[in-house]
Amino acid sequence: MRIVVTRDGAPLVGQTVTWSTSALHGFFDQTVTQTAADGSTTVFWTLGIPTGTQTGTASVTGANPLTFSATATAGQTGSPVEVRLTSINGFRYQPANVVIAAGTTVRWIWDDDLHDVVSSGTPSFPGIGGFSPPKTYEFTFTTPGTYRYFCSFHGTANTGMRGVVVVQ
Repeated sequence: MRIVVTRDGAPLVGQTVTWSTSALHGFFDQTVTQTAADGSTTVFWTLGIPTGTQTGTASVTGANPLTFSATATAGQTGSPVEVRLTSINGFRYQPANVVIAAGTTVRWIWDDDLHDVVSSGTPSFPGIGGFSPPKTYEFTFTTPGTYRYFCSFHGTANTGMRGVVVVQ
């Protein structure tokens, strides 16, 4: 998500932008950013659950908030759902949040760098330690629940590179 902050058509440098979303398990990779020389600032938005339209907000002091939306869709059933582990444009799982039916396999694919998949919270699943590409890891989720995970090299259970698998 990229926005440009201007006043009377001129870019505003150094403006603080606060990002938020109310979607369950949805998040921005940064909650506060500063505008650059061209007035722009960029964040990555990971949609939450449930599927459907979700909204986000960018707020700047002294201006009306900007509200925007995107549509979250359910993962495919029958074949594995793929999640990429990447450092391109910021360390992240892509997509970070997936919604699947019980019995669906999730396949994590290492694109680059040293990453891992660490389950956090309850319920949990067996994660996998640190690897560099080429590497894939698969796990079939058979029990409904919300499974949280993160990369211990580039995040924690609450910040940075993290994701959610929702099994329905």
